[in-house]
Amino acid sequence: MDGRLGIFFIVLVLGVNSAEDFSTAHSPDQRFNFPDGGHVHVPCALPPNFEQFGVVRSSEDHVIVLSMEAPKIKLPCKNGTVIVEKSSCNAAFCSSHGKCKITNATLPHQRFNCHCDHGHWGRFCEVPYAGKWYIMYILWIVVIFETSAIMFAVFRHSRQSQFRSFVDHLRFVDILNGAEY
Repeated sequence: MDGRLGIFFIVLVLGVNSAEDFSTAHSPDQRFNFPDGGHVHVPCALPPNFEQFGVVRSSEDHVIVLSMEAPKIKLPCKNGTVIVEKSSCNAAFCSSHGKCKITNATLPHQRFNCHCDHGHWGRFCEVPYAGKWYIMYILWIVVIFETSAIMFAVFRHSRQSQFRSFVDHLRFVDILNGAEY
């Protein structure tokens, strides 16, 4: 009898709820991370009488969580429960262009900093670096030119010293110093 009664209630539930309501109502809880010092948009249709500090309705089916005092908020949405938790570091916090680091892990309110990858900068690594690479190329060309000019001068000087003959006459410096031959 218990099996038949269970089937009866399943048929009754399917008859009362539409297919769309049934598929979303029995989905697992959706989870969202709340970044420290930021906000998060959540797809959630809240009941009309629901009020909570830090949760603002942006449209009929979306809310914005602006601040959190507790580490976790459960929002009773029409399509299931949405859980918003204070986030730990993840790649999305740094715009997927850096690594998130916890600066004070021992304190109850953790703060995060982004260490950006090469080519990006900003608080959340959101700004691509547009450097002036042509200046670097010009400087390298100047360094290579100066190095080759010095090498040419040293090589030329070493070859010229092979052809010098011994001085058979007095040099002007020797005359000034009073040398006699």
